Amino acid sequence: MPPKQLSRFWPLPLFPYPHFMGFAPLDVWFRLLFFPPAAIRPWYWPRLAAALCASALATAITLPERILIALWFRMHRPAPDQIRQPVFILGAPRSGTTHLQWLLDCDPNFFSPKWFQTLAPQGFILSWTFLRLILIPFMPATRPADAMIAAPDFPSEDGFALNNWTLASDIPGWSVLPRAHRFYYRFNDLRDLTPSEHSRWCRYQLAFMRKLSLISGRRKLLIKTPAHTARVDTLLKLFPEAKFIHISRHPHNVIRSNISMTQMTQRLYTLQDPLSPEETEQNLVDKVLNAERSYLEARSRIPQGQLAELRLQDLLADPIGELKRIYSELNLTFTETFEHRLFVYLDSTRDYTPNIHPQWSDEQVRRLTPIFAPFVEQFRHNQPTIPKVDPPRPPSESAKGLQIRRRNATIVGFVTALGCAVAWLILANLTNDRIDWLVWPAGIAIGYASLLTVRRGSLKLGLWAALLTLLVLLGVSFSNTRTIQYAGQHSVLWSSLWNTTVHKLTVEAHLFWSFMGLVTAYRLGSRPITAVRKKLSSAT
Repeated sequence: MPPKQLSRFWPLPLFPYPHFMGFAPLDVWFRLLFFPPAAIRPWYWPRLAAALCASALATAITLPERILIALWFRMHRPAPDQIRQPVFILGAPRSGTTHLQWLLDCDPNFFSPKWFQTLAPQGFILSWTFLRLILIPFMPATRPADAMIAAPDFPSEDGFALNNWTLASDIPGWSVLPRAHRFYYRFNDLRDLTPSEHSRWCRYQLAFMRKLSLISGRRKLLIKTPAHTARVDTLLKLFPEAKFIHISRHPHNVIRSNISMTQMTQRLYTLQDPLSPEETEQNLVDKVLNAERSYLEARSRIPQGQLAELRLQDLLADPIGELKRIYSELNLTFTETFEHRLFVYLDSTRDYTPNIHPQWSDEQVRRLTPIFAPFVEQFRHNQPTIPKVDPPRPPSESAKGLQIRRRNATIVGFVTALGCAVAWLILANLTNDRIDWLVWPAGIAIGYASLLTVRRGSLKLGLWAALLTLLVLLGVSFSNTRTIQYAGQHSVLWSSLWNTTVHKLTVEAHLFWSFMGLVTAYRLGSRPITAVRKKLSSAT
């Protein structure tokens, strides 16, 4: 039986949650499990097995690109001056770095890595379309840590790319192998790494950003990972012209939020028994202290005009004013298009409710307040927040206009489903093969067509897209049974046709493709309006 301290985790390991390392290649898992050796107890084996199955699929899909990119980089060694003046967002975890990144991602002059690129960094250029689509059924609609909207094409952290490409990251020590925390924590500030490990981190950080620059065009790279807060000196050596934006939040709130996030991520992803609450808290305190101390030590070495600082409470109070100030300090151009997109995005987040975490106990206040007092003063968290300024609301769409688009979305979904069914029937009869896996592309087409028409998904639209996909699957499969399985027979009982169709659809492989098609259609149709979609729809 699992130990008592696992009572709140059990039986989650028996029901694997989609693992963020599922798209890491098998050689990365080999390094994770054996260098150093990881002791994994039997009740975590189902979770490990599910992750390794996904990894095997990702390894096969991305292998051609991985080989080609390795050859390309061998012939054209990436240099920092080939990357257009990246901008790094710094700050402790849970200090507002994600909110700042999403705001800056509204700027058409920036390019942030997306989740499908950081989860499969070894293969997102040639195989990115397939990887992005295959993630849709498995990726949660919101981030587990804070209920923010999540999707494969939303901004992500490059730290996951370094982790999933080469395991040069401190992430496993927090979320996967907490018993090996000390080993992986060395990648947080890079100071205690061996020369080989440090070279590996620099080489792959540069390689990932070089890959991003190949697809970003003339846009600047916007990079965010909280661990970069402790790596300023190394980043300056790699990118001397890089710009930095440091955001801070009151340390008391940072620690409380990090404790909740760590407990949550370990429930979903860990392969080992978690550390005690006392050890977890101490590790988090050390991480925040080390990151901010490293940043303060390196701050004076950042050239003038390449650093801006802000507080989360000020960004929430006057987001437009604070961003304009940052752009002025960094000599960046604040365009009208950027401002308009900010209005739209901020309006879409007005109803967002942040997490509420337990307050510190009296003992924690007594013990931790003196430790963080210098940082409270250094980052001015002992001073009042700037006056609140609400950004103007963009013109709202009329109820009639939204109703028309929803009606059109149902019609477009139906027409798309009909077209998919006809194309599927033609291909099946031409090839004399049922090709039941086409239910997945059909679900993608129906879900996307519905979403693009209405631009604002809903539960009803998602269910409608899934229902249409199911009807296409049943109708085409039944027809294919008659024209392919019973070809040449003049009279066939309906019961025989139905039983044969059901039998074919319940084969393991067909069940998988049916699941992919139905869930993908639902997830696309029910997707709420996204920052990316709002920007595109409001750019004109």
